[in-house]
Amino acid sequence: MPTCQNCGHRWNLTNALKVAFKFNGNTGQKCSYCGETQYVTKKSRNQTGILGIIAFLAVVLIRPLLNQDFSTSMLLAIPIVGVLAIMIIYLIKLSNTRETVR
Repeated sequence: MPTCQNCGHRWNLTNALKVAFKFNGNTGQKCSYCGETQYVTKKSRNQTGILGIIAFLAVVLIRPLLNQDFSTSMLLAIPIVGVLAIMIIYLIKLSNTRETVR
């Protein structure tokens, strides 16, 4: 779970999900304990992006290998996305400063 770099509190699941699935990593999320804005680190954004690509490729590549139809592939994708979401929550690291993508 993400930990606030200002006060050291571990964020709850709701705040972790909010920060994990924001599409704009530059806006940040306020810590519910100290009120300081926290940003996802560049390294964490890169790691979670790579995980997303791997999960997408796994679903796309497994379909022809197992000779599945589209609906079966989507049923297979649901647990993959669930595991991915859990992994992303635990990979996120926070920073007090905004890090640019460049």
